[in-house]
Amino acid sequence: MVGDQAQLGFGLREKAPAVSPEEIRLLVATLRKSGGWMTRRELAAAFGGEEIADRKVRAIAEVAAPVVVSWPGSPGYRHWDHCTVAEIDHCIGAFESTAKKLLARAHEYRKAYHSRGRAATISDQAQEVLNLASGTA
Repeated sequence: MVGDQAQLGFGLREKAPAVSPEEIRLLVATLRKSGGWMTRRELAAAFGGEEIADRKVRAIAEVAAPVVVSWPGSPGYRHWDHCTVAEIDHCIGAFESTAKKLLARAHEYRKAYHSRGRAATISDQAQEVLNLASGTA
């Protein structure tokens, strides 16, 4: 099946980078010391250089949650102890909103899967967007 996916142009995503306890300690200590938001580039300097990838920083932050706070669209990474209540509320809301969208998307795929004998149908909202984009609305 993996070969089939490669032939069709579907690449399996690589596993998340491995995270060591030392990397977690370094990230937490760096954020605690900074007191503010830090970008991936700023954190890369603490890890010894620019070559550290976004995926690696995200993987470390994910393992270190909730001590390390970050969400899609956040200004970077911050230590929990330095976050305001509003920032934590925003973080929680962002993840809940993302989860709802992903669940709705999964539901659409499940509906299409269970009606495999028929063609997959596009939602009314998606059809409206396509019509607007093509100028046929």
